Amino acid sequence: MVALVGLMLVSMVTVSFQGVDAAAESEQGDVVRQILLGGLFIVFLLVAGPTPPALGSGSRRAGGLPLPFSMIIFLGYCLISVSWAIAPLVSLRRLGLTVIVIWMIFRAVGELGYGRTVKLIRWTLLGVMVANFISLLIPGVGLQPDTPGGDPGVVGDWRGLQPHKNIGGAVCAFTMIFFLFDRRSISTYILVPVLMACALFLYFSHSKTSEGVLLVALLSGWLIRPYSADYRALLAPALVIGAGLALQLGTLYLGNLSVMMADPSALSGRSQIWPLLLTYASEHPLKGAGFGSFWQIGDDSPIYSFTDGWIAQYAGHGHNGFLDLLVTLGVPGLLLGVLALIVWPLMRLLLSLSIPKGRRSLLLALLIFCIGHNVTETSLMDRAAVVQIFLVLAIALIFEQSSLSDGAHHRLKRRWLAITRRRSRSDMVGSGRTGPGKTAVPRRAGGHMTMRPPARTDGRSRAHARK
Repeated sequence: MVALVGLMLVSMVTVSFQGVDAAAESEQGDVVRQILLGGLFIVFLLVAGPTPPALGSGSRRAGGLPLPFSMIIFLGYCLISVSWAIAPLVSLRRLGLTVIVIWMIFRAVGELGYGRTVKLIRWTLLGVMVANFISLLIPGVGLQPDTPGGDPGVVGDWRGLQPHKNIGGAVCAFTMIFFLFDRRSISTYILVPVLMACALFLYFSHSKTSEGVLLVALLSGWLIRPYSADYRALLAPALVIGAGLALQLGTLYLGNLSVMMADPSALSGRSQIWPLLLTYASEHPLKGAGFGSFWQIGDDSPIYSFTDGWIAQYAGHGHNGFLDLLVTLGVPGLLLGVLALIVWPLMRLLLSLSIPKGRRSLLLALLIFCIGHNVTETSLMDRAAVVQIFLVLAIALIFEQSSLSDGAHHRLKRRWLAITRRRSRSDMVGSGRTGPGKTAVPRRAGGHMTMRPPARTDGRSRAHARK
């Protein structure tokens, strides 16, 4: 519990009195954060008990990794991309920190379970929010400072103990999600002040991404409450219809999107970054630059081949997690990442039969917020970034809950076991293993050990013998 709280605090509470300067963060990275993460990793190794079964598998993974197979495949591809990375040492170090963080979160959820993990997250977020309001009283700490290359329009926005006001807004959004859903043990006297305080802080942080995506996440969490997995056969047609409607709307507003992307000031300058990333991706569609080898790797960064302006000097990332995966891992890596981080967890959440409604709402809202936040910010596979931490927490909790819930995968497994038992039983009878004078063969039926009756030799049938 202490180690998990420490991991969340390392991701959330990082105050810089001079502000965040992306160009100053060289390829060496944040040494202090690396030491803290390494120390927490050692704590996990020392205090954790025997390796639990991998979440969602029902059996132990080779090497003791408590990770689902889809995540292992994706991380393996990221490791392979190090071989062609522009800065292989930087890529390997960043991947190592990312893997450590993912392993610690899955291990913590496996050890603590859903109830204790959610309670721990909830009260840690509440403590951070209280500290954020206290930081507003300290000059130069709680408000967004003026930084080189930064937007002067955000100076003075509330950021709390987070390094940037956008991260402070995300922390507020996570707090509201955890206090709004699956809150049976929370008193109204606590709930109302917490929600009002979070809404106030989020408003004065002026984090437009968090404000907009939070509304979508809350709406998704409330709409999923009447959903029943018994009608999951209708889910695929509904998704197809929804995708078709989204495509039609996208076609209608494509002209407006093109005009917006042509405006250099649109989306706080992001419209100037994304075309450069798409151009690089079109030139390197299969491999990309290698994991973590596009931004902040020194003079070898590919961004310098497109521009040497403010984007190369101060951006630090592409302000879109999916485009950053595309330029670092190529199209195959992006597809594997979307499958492991979004599609497969979402399917397990929606197709599992007995996940309680409150828990399903919480996990869906959490997953939707993390996905939507990466449309205009980058946190996917970004080591100990706040949104990345909560995305992995959501995935681990989904796998923990779906592994305890009946679903189609469990039914297929039971059918397969029943078929193999019948085959093995017929093989044993056909081979004459149960003959005269031989002891009865124990078999398992309905979870209990029973004894198979010996074969009869007096002409009576086996059914008559059982009778």
